[in-house]
Amino acid sequence: MHRRCPRAEPFAQEMTTRIVDVAHTAAAHHTPAGPHQDLDAARQAVATGLDVDDAAELIHGDRLRLGDAAGNRPWLHTAVCRVQRMNRALGCSPGPETEQLVNDPLSGPNTAQRNMLEATAGPVGSRAGCQFPGRGRPPRPGSAVAAIPAA
Repeated sequence: MHRRCPRAEPFAQEMTTRIVDVAHTAAAHHTPAGPHQDLDAARQAVATGLDVDDAAELIHGDRLRLGDAAGNRPWLHTAVCRVQRMNRALGCSPGPETEQLVNDPLSGPNTAQRNMLEATAGPVGSRAGCQFPGRGRPPRPGSAVAAIPAA
């Protein structure tokens, strides 16, 4: 049986926070279009951040930016559903920046896709949201993140 040492908890939390911060910084650096864009590096940073803390809203925001930058609307739909589901599970609303990230990529020129997304996921920011059949927990982050096509 494995027991956590209570004295180590603050150190573990500090390490988790720092890893998430570095993963966010790397993803934010490699996602925007330009000379530093490297969607594979951004994808790896997001996967690492979610492996360490799968409820880190900062990293989920990076996932949304990454899906939008890759132009992968089906994957973006899945990422939006996961953000909504995570917030429902935690009993909280998304932060204003996350809500804006959810709305911005989905307000692009393809109204038909936005309408389809809202029909299946519910209005963006709603508490209704998506359902994932058959599993109590979404798939490991690496599998979803790996599905984003390279630019």
